[in-house]
Amino acid sequence: MSTAPAGPQLELRGVTKRFGGVAAVDGVNFEIAKGDIVGIIGP
Repeated sequence: MSTAPAGPQLELRGVTKRFGGVAAVDGVNFEIAKGDIVGIIGP
């Protein structure tokens, strides 16, 4: 028996982070698959 492939474990779309009037991150999309190890470094 075949199973459908699993989708992402975590999916983020259109993420925005502002500091006052400055957009440090604007409209970021990403997916994290099961078992992935991810580090996010930024402002």
